Amino acid sequence: MHRNFMILRLVLVLLAVGLGWLFVVQNADAMAGLGLYLGFAAWRFGEPQPVALLVLGSFSLGLLLGVVRAAIASSVRSQRENRLERERSITPSVALDESETEDAWD
Repeated sequence: MHRNFMILRLVLVLLAVGLGWLFVVQNADAMAGLGLYLGFAAWRFGEPQPVALLVLGSFSLGLLLGVVRAAIASSVRSQRENRLERERSITPSVALDESETEDAWD
């Protein structure tokens, strides 16, 4: 089941990359003037920037942030699993008496 989920995620990422690349190719000549107004400060690019480059950069940044978030979550999960395994190995296992087994209830 885990393998199928990974394949599905890979297909979705490849589909998104393909659609992004199609957008870049179709809009190679489109330009946009960019600026940022914060109320106390303003900033503006001197010349218009290619829309395709902006979309590709935004997509790449989002993908990078997603990968970093997933890596952090995986690391936290791994540390938690290691901690639980250490606690489990330290705690002595308790043997069940015959009266506490499921067969005793029959």
